[in-house]
Amino acid sequence: MELTYDWNCFQSMFYPKRRAPASAATGGDAVTPVYLVVEEERIISVFGEGEDFSPWIGSAYPQMAAEVTHRDLILFERKDVDRWVSGATALPHFYDQVEFLRQQATPKIVARSRFKRGPRAIVLKDGLAVPVCRHFVLEAIQGWWSKVLPSSYGLLIRLEGNAPGSVVRDLLVIVRRGRVDSFCEPDFTILGRDRSRQPLDVVKYLSEKHLVPIQGVFLPAELWDEWSEAEDPWKKVVWSLRSEKARLAPARWGVVTLAAARGIFGL
Repeated sequence: MELTYDWNCFQSMFYPKRRAPASAATGGDAVTPVYLVVEEERIISVFGEGEDFSPWIGSAYPQMAAEVTHRDLILFERKDVDRWVSGATALPHFYDQVEFLRQQATPKIVARSRFKRGPRAIVLKDGLAVPVCRHFVLEAIQGWWSKVLPSSYGLLIRLEGNAPGSVVRDLLVIVRRGRVDSFCEPDFTILGRDRSRQPLDVVKYLSEKHLVPIQGVFLPAELWDEWSEAEDPWKKVVWSLRSEKARLAPARWGVVTLAAARGIFGL
């Protein structure tokens, strides 16, 4: 794996840890499922956001299903997981392996709660319920937009703090032929403290370094969290750009138009 694959930074940006709503622990309307790996009905691995289900490891799945009634359960057979993991190891990069597993995994769903739409919802496709866990920006990169945007480009996302000029996190994603090619937290030491705070200077430096056009998005960290949790994030993106709560560098109207088309027409 190349050094340009900074998985920790990528995960913190696109797959942040979230606490489940209080309703999930009180029998209310849960919005996150519990994931289990089972072997002959025996639980060998279990995960659910906001709750510790580890005491159930080693127990019989039907017993858990009878007692945990406030969360939907998503089951994977161990023999299937082993086969998918074996297939993923043939791919060279961890991100590609994760995407392979996401596409191949076909779980059994035990649905009891009323799921809300959003980045952690589940949907029915061809009669099969599958989990949706990809961030809305990654969906855009690898979806219809790949037919419109350049074959190679970079996306810099800078999350800013409350103090003027403070930076919470930078993430640079390089995309080639509609697929994520690499990602890292860029080093701006060579620019110096003042220039590294200037959006156009930062984008120009990255474009020259990576030899691809770079689109920078600069916004408060809490606004990024709001986008990521929104039911219809692209409408919020457009509103944020128009109200200047988020900024593009360089300011390309084509990018705003694409975001608006996504938010209004679902393209």
